[in-house]
Amino acid sequence: MTITLALQLLVNGLVVGGLLGLVALGLALIFGVMRVVNFAHGEFITLGAYLTWLIAGGLGMSPLLGVPVAFLAGAAVGWAVQTLLISRVASRPSLDMLMVTYALSAIGLGLFSLAFGGDFRSYSEGPNGEVHLAGVSIGLRGLNDSGDLRTTPPSGLALKSLESALSSITTASAAGS
Repeated sequence: MTITLALQLLVNGLVVGGLLGLVALGLALIFGVMRVVNFAHGEFITLGAYLTWLIAGGLGMSPLLGVPVAFLAGAAVGWAVQTLLISRVASRPSLDMLMVTYALSAIGLGLFSLAFGGDFRSYSEGPNGEVHLAGVSIGLRGLNDSGDLRTTPPSGLALKSLESALSSITTASAAGS
């Protein structure tokens, strides 16, 4: 494995880890403050992602405009869920709260599948290109089906880098044996 590939994997791992850390931080905050294990946490994140995609892809606007709109819409849906569901079962046993948030998760997954299907989504508006630093490329966009590196997100770059690393390892192993 080359040093450039190792740096590429490190940068991609830090970006993806930072994103997952933000998601985990939100989940920990909800549990720490409200004592609610929110199984629907991922569906709220997915709601924000699809709203941003609809604004960028459907309306042709910048995804940077979609982020605050998705934030406000997610906050409104979260407030409605809190007011209509969570507060009604807050004084009941913990299992009831788990069942409510699990049901919300299942309903959210079903609605997203019904509305958007299971296909990968991308949009062409927004920042393009990549940043090169010491031979490491940091993509600024989402991965499309053609594998265009100009539109590869950090997770896509990490997968591509991992694929390249495994390929070079297996090639080196085959050559050495």
